[in-house]
Amino acid sequence: MDASTYNLSWQGFNNCFTSVFSTLSEEGIFSDITLICEKNKKLKAHKVIISACSAFFKNILLDLPSSNLNLYIDSISYEDLKCVLSFMYNGRTVVQKENLDNFMNACMKLEIVGLPEKRDDKNSSDIIESTE
Repeated sequence: MDASTYNLSWQGFNNCFTSVFSTLSEEGIFSDITLICEKNKKLKAHKVIISACSAFFKNILLDLPSSNLNLYIDSISYEDLKCVLSFMYNGRTVVQKENLDNFMNACMKLEIVGLPEKRDDKNSSDIIESTE
């Protein structure tokens, strides 16, 4: 770096964006896609966020550039999809113990980044925390 440049950084960048993403998700602000699953239950989302977290969504959305899309996800339950979105927006989610396998299968189907592709109970303690 030469003497005529400055390296500026935003110390609270990660915390700020985590908060913003959470607010966007909770309030549905600027959502541009609706995910529809079992019994026509709907969840609003943001294409840029879900495509950043999922190769599945990225590949579909690259071919569907229009805004305000409705995307039917028929093989994943509403509760699982809700937890998946929570994980994508917040980097964490709460999953009931009896639903963990369904959640992990949903993540594998949707190619969600940040979770292991194959769950091994002996080696998963670093990513899965029990609340018991």
